[in-house]
Parts: sequence; C-alpha cells; structure tokens
Amino acid sequence: MQQVSINPSKKIPKTAISIAITIIVIFMAMILRHYPGWTNPDSIDQYNQATTGIYYDWHPPIMAHLWALFRTFSITSGPFYVFHIFFYWLGICIIALALVFTGHRRTAWAIVAVGLSPAFVILTFEILSDTGLTVSFLSAFAILFWHRVNRKKLHLSLILLVVVLIMYGVLVRANGVFAGAPIIIYAFFPKVTFRPIQLIFGCVVIIVSTLALTPLINRDVFHAHPSYPIYSLEVFDLAGIAAHSHDLSVLGSDLAMPEQQLHKCYTPVFWDTFNKGEKCSFIWDLLDSHVKAGAPLDLTNLWLKAIARHPLAYMEHRTSHFNQELGFIVPRHQAEWHVLLKLSRGKDFDASPFRSTTWKIWDYVKENPFFTPAFSFVLSSLLLFLSWPRKAIPNTAIRNAIFCLAISGVTYSLGYLFIGVGSSVLRYHFWTMLSALIALTLYLADRSSSPLRRSELACLCILGIAAISIFLAQIILGDALYFP
Repeated sequence: MQQVSINPSKKIPKTAISIAITIIVIFMAMILRHYPGWTNPDSIDQYNQATTGIYYDWHPPIMAHLWALFRTFSITSGPFYVFHIFFYWLGICIIALALVFTGHRRTAWAIVAVGLSPAFVILTFEILSDTGLTVSFLSAFAILFWHRVNRKKLHLSLILLVVVLIMYGVLVRANGVFAGAPIIIYAFFPKVTFRPIQLIFGCVVIIVSTLALTPLINRDVFHAHPSYPIYSLEVFDLAGIAAHSHDLSVLGSDLAMPEQQLHKCYTPVFWDTFNKGEKCSFIWDLLDSHVKAGAPLDLTNLWLKAIARHPLAYMEHRTSHFNQELGFIVPRHQAEWHVLLKLSRGKDFDASPFRSTTWKIWDYVKENPFFTPAFSFVLSSLLLFLSWPRKAIPNTAIRNAIFCLAISGVTYSLGYLFIGVGSSVLRYHFWTMLSALIALTLYLADRSSSPLRRSELACLCILGIAAISIFLAQIILGDALYFP
C-alpha cells in the first residue's frame, strides 16, 4: 500500500471532520448519560486505599495512587470515568483519522463502528484496571500508528505521553506486560517488529524482567504493603495438580485436606472457591492468619516442586483453566455473575429474572460465539500468521501495525495459560478482543482487491471451525444460567 503523508496546506477532508465531530458527540453523550461511571468491589477497594493513603499490592497500587490524585478534582469516580472514555475515544479517533489521511475513508468509519461495539462501550463505563490497561495501550498505539503511517517523527511531548500510557498499562494489571511488551518494542525498537524472532525474544525478555521488577516497584515506589497476591496462583495450581494427579502430598502439611474436600473445593473455572468468604475459605483464613502473625507461609517452593513432580497434571490443570478462561468449550453463560457465585459459594440462585422473553432475545443477540475471548484469541492468532513479515509481501506501516496488535493480543491471552486464576469474564479480555477487531479492520484496509489467497481461505475455514465449535459446545453442554 502506498504511504500518504499529510500536507498541512491541503484542506482537511470532510470525512475527517465528520469522524471527529461524531466522536466528540459520542464522548459528550457518554459523559452526560453515565457519569460518574460504575464501580465494583475491586474498584471500591482501590478507592478506599486512595482515601486512606494506605496501599496494598493485591491489586496493582498504581490505580489507587492515580485515584488519590483524581480526588483533588472530585471525591467520586467521575474523573476516572472521564480518564477512561477520553483515552478510549482518543485512540479510536486517531486511528480513524490516520486511515482517512491515507485514503481509507470507509475503513476509518469501520474503526469508529468497532469502538461503538456495545460490549466495549459498557466496559468503558466500569472503573476497572482492565479498562485502564486497554485505553492506555489503545491511545499509545494510536499515537504511534498515526506517525508511522504518515512517516512523521514523534514530538518529545508525545513521546513522554506514550511512555506514561505504556507504563500505566503495564503496571495497572499484574499481567499487563504480556500485552505491553509488543507495544514497547513497536514504540521504541520499530525495526525489530520486522524481525519476528527478535521480536518474540524481546517480548520474553521484557515480560520476565518486568514480572521480576514489579513487586519491587509496588513496594518501593508506590509504598504498597504486601498482601501476597501470588497465593491465589499457588493455591489454585497446587489444588489443580493434586486433583489431576491424585497425589495429595503435593499440598504439603499446611494445605492438606481429604480428597473428598479437594474435589468439593477445586474447579478449573477459577481459584475463588478458596478465597475469603467462599465455600473453602479455610485456606484463605489459614494464609491470612500467618500474614497477620508476621510469619507468612512460603508456598513457592511447594508450588515449584509440585510442578516438577507432576508436569502433566500441571499442564492438564492449566489447559483446563485456559479453556474456561477463554470461554471455549464451556456451557453458555459460564462466566455470568450468578453462576460464578454458585460455584464459589455453593448456593443456588433465582434465575427467574433472566427468563423473560425480552431478556432472552437481547441476551442471545449480544452473547454469541463471535464475541467470546476464544474467538478473539483465534482471530488474533490467524492475523498474526497472515501479517507475519515475509519477503514476498511488502511490509507496509499498516501491515506492521497489524502484526503488533495481533502479537499483543495473543501474548496477553497466552499469559492466562500460565498465571490466570479468574473466570472468562469479558473485562479480563477487553484488550485482546478490541485489538483483534482493530487489527482485522486494518488488515481489510491493507490487502489488495485481489482474490483471496490460499492462506486467507485456510484462515477463514479455521475461524469458522472455531465459531462452530464454540456454538456446538454451548448447545451440547447446556446453559448454566437458564438451566442450572
């Protein structure tokens, strides 16, 4: 594709003005309709830390510190809500305008349509670390994309803004670096993005080093008290290894429990059954009592030994959870809040509010195989394959951006294979789903009007098989909400 640079002397295209006005109107409408946004228990906990000035590292403390800063403007969640939707629509606007100025006006409107996806818009209403990660990476990528497709050098002020956005995205979630590593390389080592092997190696180095440094940053920079969030992963993995290997000795003396109790407590869906107030909270109570006594249990050696002793059981547990995390071969509504509460607390729920015809029709419209984390993961993987740098295909700026978005989405999802402990709630996969659709839109803009290549036909078949598999699984395995 021919690169087109912006000429300041030329008149700004009407499409660019229309898109800018449309996005401003949407932004203002969201402010007026949903200010000050929605909070949940996680964000309320971080707000409480911001008000008291006492920070903990169970949730990355950078969000609580930013909230403390926002409280100088308002004691509500409003400033955080504005921060999220501002950088969300800023990113969408910059990508769309970059496409307008490179001759892809219809594709620019398609980017705006992606931004208007109901699930994405609803997620921006919520004051969540997942939303903060997504909007930060989106805007950082968009600024870089604008300058790459127009062959412009970044001004120092924009470089600083990109650095701040990437740093926030990386630190606001424990697994943020899995998505951030490719964007870091795209930002500061652009030539490496044309060399896939070096890019992958660079991502591994950045991920490993960041995971090692983050606890030190949380402690020394953000002054967060230790709350040992690693316990959630270690307990979950130890229980999973014990359940799949039938070797209860891997639990050690501190976590020991009868096999019948283990099967009651362990589920590959999430670790929450062991958390405070849940049906097997005796594990949490034990760990918490040691922390309060100033002698926290060290489960790391026990965890590593269990993995080394039963690697197959470990992989069976992790892949089983990864399937749940992506919502691939699972019952319909497996990640619905009431279903998760039943799993974690062992209590039935009243499904009657969800049985109305109107609710079901809307629910089946918005809940479909094409809008699952699994489908987005497959789509990102296929786009990664199609945009992989090849000598036979010119490496345009747009193609390079597609490759960056695709590998960022893939690595972010793959992170859950190793450190995931939650369910397939959409917010955990906000970035993968959004980046996949933006990358797909850019791919359609970049490819020529020639007939589909064999590789593209093969990818379409794989994508179709993935969607059909998700759909059939939901039919065969049933509905966890309507027919629990």
